Amino acid sequence: MKKILFWVNVIVICAAVIGGGVLWWLSLLDYSDGYRMGMVTKFSEKGWVITTGEGQMLLGRDSSPITADYKTSEGDVVPANLNPWSFSTGSKMMGKAGSLVGRKAWLHYNQYFLNISFRDTDYEALDAGELSPPPSRKSMEVEKPLAITKSEGVRAGRIVAASKRGKVVNTWELMLQLGDAGNQFKPLSVSDEGLFNYAVECLKSGQLVTVKYVNEGVLKVNLNETPYVVYAIALVEEGAPK
Repeated sequence: MKKILFWVNVIVICAAVIGGGVLWWLSLLDYSDGYRMGMVTKFSEKGWVITTGEGQMLLGRDSSPITADYKTSEGDVVPANLNPWSFSTGSKMMGKAGSLVGRKAWLHYNQYFLNISFRDTDYEALDAGELSPPPSRKSMEVEKPLAITKSEGVRAGRIVAASKRGKVVNTWELMLQLGDAGNQFKPLSVSDEGLFNYAVECLKSGQLVTVKYVNEGVLKVNLNETPYVVYAIALVEEGAPK
């Protein structure tokens, strides 16, 4: 009987150690690396022994909190937690993030698979800054994706979110605030990493852009999160008709 109890204890301890190791590994593994743009509306430092920074950002220009998930006329689901977007920071980022409250800014973050830290959110801000001048390059276009497309078109708005997702196979995802301001958002995917990097530059400037895309519909064969694949982005010049 003692031997049975001994081996049961060994198995339980080993399972606990392995399980704890897996959880620790997942807590360090980032699910996405991305950027958000908007107005930082709130920031606070929380905790007595271990302090974390917790903040919120309203995305884009002149948007307001989304109180419930909604579906657009095209069937896209926009989650309520998109706006305001909640984020956390470590001690090194608290001063910078706190100084941006009430300002239009961009934040660079990692999103983790599992949060077992003292942070309130899965998103840890790594860097931040006020909006920068628009990129010197006025537009960028890559080869249009080869697909039996359902449709294609062009949209205007501000890029308010850009993220690179996946560990083995990467995808590049955007969120566009449609028009000059407001609460209409459009999820999009990007076909090329260079174009994604250009989208991040546009995001950091807060400038209006136009994006050209193809809608692959249900025939899409890639791992993108949306069937809308962007292949061209162009800045809208200040003073030009919007």
